[in-house]
Amino acid sequence: SSSKPCSEYMFVDDSACNLASQNLVAFLDEKGRFRHEDYSQSVRTVAIAQDLEIDASGYPTREIAQNAHDYRPLGQGNTNLGSLLMRFGLSYDSDEARTVAATIQALQTAKVYQASVEMAERVGPFKRFEENKGSFLRVLNMHREALREVDREKLPEDSGLKEAYDEAGRSLDDVIDRAGKTGIRNSQATVYAPTGTISFMMDCDTTGIEPDLALRKSKALAGGGTLEIVNTAVAPALRKLGYEDDEIRRITDYVDQH
Repeated sequence: SSSKPCSEYMFVDDSACNLASQNLVAFLDEKGRFRHEDYSQSVRTVAIAQDLEIDASGYPTREIAQNAHDYRPLGQGNTNLGSLLMRFGLSYDSDEARTVAATIQALQTAKVYQASVEMAERVGPFKRFEENKGSFLRVLNMHREALREVDREKLPEDSGLKEAYDEAGRSLDDVIDRAGKTGIRNSQATVYAPTGTISFMMDCDTTGIEPDLALRKSKALAGGGTLEIVNTAVAPALRKLGYEDDEIRRITDYVDQH
């Protein structure tokens, strides 16, 4: 097997998935805590919408259309991770940051598959589930084992992420139990696409799971001209790191001007 045409993940030849991304910063409350319950609900809603889109979409070839309906793969991901880590005061290249990313990804994967099990219980699993059941359940168990290797204690205190970690574990247990009985609606759940244009439309400071390439950026527009983008995470990041208001103001003024 090879990959889907855009190569976001390896899968069967002539396959496709529709993409959707969650803006992670949008799930922070006024105290900077990650609202994992709201995030979980958003993931579930989008997963159902993505599954409905499979039957409402057009495909470039007959083979891709057939595999899309036989396997019903989804491609839900996240964006603005870099900005989220800044707001937690974490270096992008740190064990703590990787633990945050792993926890959120585990929760998203669990919640997409949980929605998929729910759909399978009502309208049936994807057509090729039974012949792939053993392999599929092994992969789900690998997700659960990978989460158990994530060090929960490296998650920031009072961030809402330890609760997210616990919910991810409970949800994966639930998915594995139910999928073995009734199957699952979608053969794939999550993927990380570049999310460049849609991230800017969602007012994100960073795209996909990438760090910020600069605090101030210029983006060329297809119709001509440029768009100036300033990272809005600078002030909350500095505040999290203990900077005084006057210091923060002077730093952000410099970023805005230069």
